[in-house]
Amino acid sequence: MMVRRPILGGLFALAVGVAAAADFSTERESPTPVPPTGKITGSFPADENSETYYLSTTTGAGALFVRLQYAGSGEIEKEIAFAVAEDGRLDGPVTLQGSKPTDQKMQTIQMKAPGQHVFAITAQGPAEASFCVLLGGPAFPNAVNVQCDLPVTAPAAPQAAPSPPPVAAAAPPEAPKDAPESCQRRIRLESDDLFSGATASLREDAGSLLAAIGRQLLASQHPVRVECDTDLPGEAGHKLSEQRAAAVREFFVAFGVRAARIETQGFGATRLLTPGKKPGSAETPENRRVEIVICPS
Repeated sequence: MMVRRPILGGLFALAVGVAAAADFSTERESPTPVPPTGKITGSFPADENSETYYLSTTTGAGALFVRLQYAGSGEIEKEIAFAVAEDGRLDGPVTLQGSKPTDQKMQTIQMKAPGQHVFAITAQGPAEASFCVLLGGPAFPNAVNVQCDLPVTAPAAPQAAPSPPPVAAAAPPEAPKDAPESCQRRIRLESDDLFSGATASLREDAGSLLAAIGRQLLASQHPVRVECDTDLPGEAGHKLSEQRAAAVREFFVAFGVRAARIETQGFGATRLLTPGKKPGSAETPENRRVEIVICPS
């Protein structure tokens, strides 16, 4: 007999703005469908034991972006693990451990073939808290740019206004915070650390590098340009650089950065830092790079 555990009072979002009575299956042979939005939310088990839930959806081949986050209050240690529940998979689960609702993790999983796939979510934590899993990326292109619901923090108690400071001489006006000269900077990454071979497929361990940058982007509203350079000459190199820049942009959008803030540009092999070397040379990884330009000119 199939066992099911109630999730969020038995309500599971199957489409945007629509909720249907359903539970997450705890049996691999009868998985619950993943909603088209790619957003999966649920409560932690009522006891201290962990519980594993099985869900399924159709994906394409390529990078599946998986974002884990806590979506409820409670400072007790919690853990979420997301994995592809298929025989022969050698990659480990994407795991998040922590206690704060702001704790989150994002990682890529390479889906080797398109089709129906089963995923396992293992949760352990207090019942008063909840978890959130967001799916996206090239392998799940129809996902809506939704976010996890974070708890609302109580407003701080009003404080008495401090005494006015002594009047000082007027200082020259500062440049606006959103002026390019006040915020422009570049973050350079080697493409060999992000992509598998001469492809635009993000490596599974690239998520930690890009997530660290994604958190910086979420902390501001400045415009961003993703630039990509390769050492492959001609049209093939230009196309690869454009595809790689687009893949990084897709990651940041799935991470929660507004799509309208990010533009991309591929330069191919027109900006080699160390010319005169063969494409793919281990001596010149700087020729194969991705640069995140904040406040581009």
